[in-house]
Amino acid sequence: MNCSIYLFGNFGRGITLYPNDYVKDIFKEFISRVSAPTQLIIHRDGAIMNYGYIRKLENNHLFGICIQVNGQSLTTINKLFEVFEDITTNVVVRGDIIQLNRQGNLISNIVELTDKSEEVERIVNYCQLELEKLSSDCQTLPPIDYSTTDNDVSRFRDSDNNQDIVNSSVKNGYTFIYKAHDYDSLALSGYRTILSSLNKENEANRRAIKELNSQLSKLKRQKKQLNVVVGLILTLFIASFIFFNTIEEKNKDIESKQKTINIQTSKNSELANENRDILSRQYELYDAYNQLDSSYKRLDNVSKLLNNKYDSLQGEYNFLVSEYISLQAIADSKQRKIEELNKRLRSSESYPNDYWRQQYNSLKSDYDYLKSTKSSESYSYWVQRYKRLLYDYDKLYEKYSSTSEGKRVLRRR
Repeated sequence: MNCSIYLFGNFGRGITLYPNDYVKDIFKEFISRVSAPTQLIIHRDGAIMNYGYIRKLENNHLFGICIQVNGQSLTTINKLFEVFEDITTNVVVRGDIIQLNRQGNLISNIVELTDKSEEVERIVNYCQLELEKLSSDCQTLPPIDYSTTDNDVSRFRDSDNNQDIVNSSVKNGYTFIYKAHDYDSLALSGYRTILSSLNKENEANRRAIKELNSQLSKLKRQKKQLNVVVGLILTLFIASFIFFNTIEEKNKDIESKQKTINIQTSKNSELANENRDILSRQYELYDAYNQLDSSYKRLDNVSKLLNNKYDSLQGEYNFLVSEYISLQAIADSKQRKIEELNKRLRSSESYPNDYWRQQYNSLKSDYDYLKSTKSSESYSYWVQRYKRLLYDYDKLYEKYSSTSEGKRVLRRR
């Protein structure tokens, strides 16, 4: 069988293929129409038949194989599925490009096919050997049916009539055959089953180990708790022994303290009564203080009035004393002149009697004027005024001396 083999896929970074040539657009079309876990996409391009196989992986990754046959077409679709599934099983068992994870699902191990070029060459050679199984199922490619175009699409299931699928594949541009069940080979199903069983067994073992560890931890806690309980029982026994030995002494001590408390309570009551009496006396003293303070303020006001009147009288008295002294000085001066004139008159005869009589009368007139009562400024008036003021001053001084302020002033003097 004259054919070319391509590997392609999408492992998370877009389409990658081997060998990398003009057929990349065909594989883009194949991948864009993926809908089942596995599927065949047959595309006729003139005298060339492209048989592509795509297998879905985890994380929306894809792995594909394509066979290009020149001038021939395959007649057994189910057998072609089996060959592709066997090739996929071989790739999975090697595990370089794709493999089974612990859950039995297919995952990719590469990003680009060039990352594992040696493994890719091996897979291509293995595909050549496997495809020899299909040599007897090839027929000459019939002429192109121009009633259809390269873009016409037909869709089938793997369970549909084989001949209908073959006829569509050589007539239409694209023929899709979807397979949703039993898409693993017997070997891959066995590997998947064994791996799933081992994974379940491992999970069961993990759960059993976790349970055993939990039970072990529980037993350790119980052991610790048992030791604690034993220690508590011993401690309780010792404490009970000590307690019962000391409880009588404690009772006696309690009675003694109760007596002390009663005595202190009685004393507190007495002190409370005394405190109330003291508070009552304080209130009485406070009231008396307020009354005394009020009286003091009244007396202080009276004292200030008396002081003001005293100061006024003192000023007036001082003025009268000054006037009296002035008038007394004038009277004394006049008296001395009269006496001097009389003396001269008696001792001198150089002056005529009329002259001395005239001098005497003048001085006598001045002296009489000073002693006369006709004017409010006469000597007698001022003497009487002075005596009256002196009397008022003595009365005020006596009254002032009887006040508290006057007493304090007298004590300071």
